[in-house]
Amino acid sequence: MVLELHVWGPAFGLPSIDPECIAAVAYAKLTLREGSWVVVASHDVSKSPNTDFPALRNGPTWVAGFKPIVQYLQRHSASEHNPDEHLTERERSDTTAFASFLRTNALPLLDLNLYTSAANYYQATAPAFTALLPWHLNYTIPPARREAARARTQHLGLSSLDIDTVDDSPTEDSFSAGKKNAGIKDDQGPAPYRQSLLPFARKKGLRNLLSQPEYAARFKLDALANDCLIPLDTLLGDDEEKELLLHSPHPTTLDCLVLGYLSLMLYPDLPSSWLADTIKSRFPRLAQYTARMRDLTIGSEDAKASDLMALNDLRGSPELIAKGRKELGLVLPWALASQPSIAGTAGSIVWSIATKLPLVNRALVPDPIIPQPGKTPYVPNDTLLTSLTAFAGAVAAGVLGAAYFVQQNPNPGDVIFRNENAAAPRFGGFGDFGDAGSAMAALGNQLDMEAQWHREVELQRQRSNQTSDVEVNVGVSAQEGKGGVGLKGETHVP
Repeated sequence: MVLELHVWGPAFGLPSIDPECIAAVAYAKLTLREGSWVVVASHDVSKSPNTDFPALRNGPTWVAGFKPIVQYLQRHSASEHNPDEHLTERERSDTTAFASFLRTNALPLLDLNLYTSAANYYQATAPAFTALLPWHLNYTIPPARREAARARTQHLGLSSLDIDTVDDSPTEDSFSAGKKNAGIKDDQGPAPYRQSLLPFARKKGLRNLLSQPEYAARFKLDALANDCLIPLDTLLGDDEEKELLLHSPHPTTLDCLVLGYLSLMLYPDLPSSWLADTIKSRFPRLAQYTARMRDLTIGSEDAKASDLMALNDLRGSPELIAKGRKELGLVLPWALASQPSIAGTAGSIVWSIATKLPLVNRALVPDPIIPQPGKTPYVPNDTLLTSLTAFAGAVAAGVLGAAYFVQQNPNPGDVIFRNENAAAPRFGGFGDFGDAGSAMAALGNQLDMEAQWHREVELQRQRSNQTSDVEVNVGVSAQEGKGGVGLKGETHVP
């Protein structure tokens, strides 16, 4: 049976937007026989044991996480060789230590670079997810991953990155601004804006550079980058003949894992590329190593989400799929992602809603915190999971049904707001003359409101006079009746 490696889809010219997914693809490409495995760009994490990717499927068996996948593949018959079998005991210890080191030091750097930084998230990371996910999951998965990244980096004290960049467009010089405020006509206009001569790439000047949140916290960012990159650079060494991290003729598991993190630091085209600039300028050997490892494993193909969508349209034999991959220039064995049914989409929406509820979230999503030794982790039973999921689905269906019923069957006393003017076509008007026309229209509306108010006051006064006339006439008639003169009361209506 063909092994299926489920990953978050491609982004930034890489096989995945997740570092461990890239590492898993690199390891599989390095060790598995051709034709024995495929890569599936997926988004349904409900089948994964840890509700995240990468996840390896072998029939009914699912394995999640980079390290468990490596351990599983080392025992599988599809594996041609074990890349770590020739390592010494010290090198095996280094592999274990650096794997933990990367999750502790490299992952926060990626969190800050791709998620916490508002400029990079809204202009690069979020659009990358938009190309990968169905429309309804864009409201849940990217924000959830960003919140998780914020939580992992909260202790670093770099929340200043989570703001929008400052607009540094050219402004008037002080002399021209003073003349304008004094009412003096400036024939020459403001002084021409001159591009800064400082070598800050795309930035327009020193003020823009220093006003950006990345540079306001640059000392902390440099310290974090040094803590992560200096040990890797030291492990790589200064020997020009040493092309890999360890003394091995071919890439090892550690090389695949390091590739996953360094490639996401180097290759994404981000508005604020402080991390990539740091690696290229201060750690050039790591940049060269990353490019070399990329060529040895995942290749330099620029896989796009649109290519995978085109591949999904080729429903047919494996030969047809292979031909489609070749025509699209895909080197990795990308396979068709299963198309979700209507029931599956509805279940995904219910799952997204259920995981946002406090109590249900604890039951459905595994606790990422490692329990203390001797303390049994909380694992809910299947009955509780089924009951809570059914309850969440019933609540969601009930709310939607009630909202639809109320909309279709309003009560007579309900207040319904309708914008009748929005449906009516408008022809001409002051609004066609720009801001000045809008101001004239607002003045006209104000005059209309004042005229309406005067009409209502006049109408109220007339009604008061009418009531007074009726009372006077009736009173006169009553007095005349007492005097023996039978006069008929009249009502005078003005």
